[in-house]
Amino acid sequence: MSAHNFLTLRGAKARDPMKWTTCIQQTIRRYGSRVQTMIGQHHWPKFGNENVEEHLTMTRDYIKFTYDQSVRLLNLGFGMEEISETIEMPKSMDSYFNIRGHYGHLKHNSKEVYQFYVGWWDGNPAGFQRLPPVERAQQFVADMGGIEAVIERGQWHHDNGIYRWFAESMTGGQISGG
Repeated sequence: MSAHNFLTLRGAKARDPMKWTTCIQQTIRRYGSRVQTMIGQHHWPKFGNENVEEHLTMTRDYIKFTYDQSVRLLNLGFGMEEISETIEMPKSMDSYFNIRGHYGHLKHNSKEVYQFYVGWWDGNPAGFQRLPPVERAQQFVADMGGIEAVIERGQWHHDNGIYRWFAESMTGGQISGG
């Protein structure tokens, strides 16, 4: 298993992390001392009371941590992307394989918490009514001096390990129609 998505990447309705945490806690309270097997959607079955209880506890703690830290940073004025870049899994949780970010991810889930309470707009007036992607990309390419300049600069970013900006700039070049 890996961490679940609070908001699926395919776009289903956002899940309330606090309700989820409460349900897991109720499950632990009700069945924790006697459950022997757990079969879930995104992981191998768990056998033995100790393994099942540990899995439920770590999942609950991961969801609660993600929620609490996302809201804390939101209340400090951080935006969605800033929260996603700032929040880090504590070592006590990061070492537990079954909640690592293979399916759901701390960075994605922190964005969901932001979206759940604040919505899609980041508060930046420029983002309120952005140009459509093709128009924005064409302007980006023109401002960079043409597609050749974008590719040349993109290659430099790639060669210097700046992969996220490389991907973003190359996407702009590709969307613009070159």
